[in-house]
Amino acid sequence: MGMTLAGVLLGGCTVSRAMNDRLPVIAVAVEPAGPTLYRWTLVFPNLATTASTLPQGSIASAPFFAARVTAPSLQRALTRAEAGRARALDPGQLLAVVFSPRLTCARLATLVTAFNTVGFLHPSFWMAAGPPQAVEERGPEAVAPEYPLDKYFSCVACHPLDTSIPGWKLWTETASPGMSPVLPLLSPAGDGPRVRQVVVFPARHPAVVMNPAETRGWAYLTGRVRRESLDLVWRGGRYTLVGVRSRVRRRVRWAAGVKQAHVAVRVVADQVQGPPGVAVTAAVLPALERQAAAAILRDCRRALAFAARTRTDPFGFGRDLDWQAGPGAAGLPAARLASAPIRAVVTVQVYLKSGGLTG
Repeated sequence: MGMTLAGVLLGGCTVSRAMNDRLPVIAVAVEPAGPTLYRWTLVFPNLATTASTLPQGSIASAPFFAARVTAPSLQRALTRAEAGRARALDPGQLLAVVFSPRLTCARLATLVTAFNTVGFLHPSFWMAAGPPQAVEERGPEAVAPEYPLDKYFSCVACHPLDTSIPGWKLWTETASPGMSPVLPLLSPAGDGPRVRQVVVFPARHPAVVMNPAETRGWAYLTGRVRRESLDLVWRGGRYTLVGVRSRVRRRVRWAAGVKQAHVAVRVVADQVQGPPGVAVTAAVLPALERQAAAAILRDCRRALAFAARTRTDPFGFGRDLDWQAGPGAAGLPAARLASAPIRAVVTVQVYLKSGGLTG
């Protein structure tokens, strides 16, 4: 995969047109417009000196511009957006792609494959789900060529949950048996991009959205918790765990048509904040650890219940089986490996540091 993508990047260097004659496409939104058609929103930085350098149908939204076209593929969308152009479009600097949650898994996989094989895209652009307007939202300090979605997803340590999905990773998830693709859901916000939930794509139905508690459970079960906070109540006082992060160890086997998973979630927190005026001592840590473990386990069970209800596998248990090629799992159709029932035994251990106590 890495060598293929490197070839893609090198192949993009063969164009003869001077770079200053090209208008970079930095973001794309895709939504269904019919059985074989899509509506495409293409976003460009406002680097042009006059409006005549923009494609026809563009709408000024400084510091970025957007053009909208309907086409069956990305290549056709680029061709149609170039109509009446003064500059050719250059998608080689693409930073983000936003897919409509109304897409099915099959159509998503087709689109992702097309992006991967178009021949001149950088492999590390970000992928998300949301309305087409998400690619046009501006952050509080959006200045071209800085693009808010790229800035948001690039800062992994800035967010409680690591929901970022680079293009190459989504390609592997849509191409790997036993994995229901997952995308972060962009929510409208006046102060820039925001993600609080994820979207899961079943095999044959439009996407389904995890609520915030299910999203947290999914993040714990997949080791994506980075800087979460957790509020607890003990003896009438409110305590907050700050800088919560997790690691996961899991084993999966196939038995009687069921994916049987054993998942061990290890959670640590950098700091424990107590009620104002109350000194937090090491004596309260065991009780807080038990409460935190119970709260996290509830979220994990909510995420597993979501998977059972929607017949999806956003955790990749089926993919683990496919990689193991375990007895009984090898040779199953990809859709079956992803939609087969999950029976999971989850244990959660929380470790609080006595050196991180505040009150």
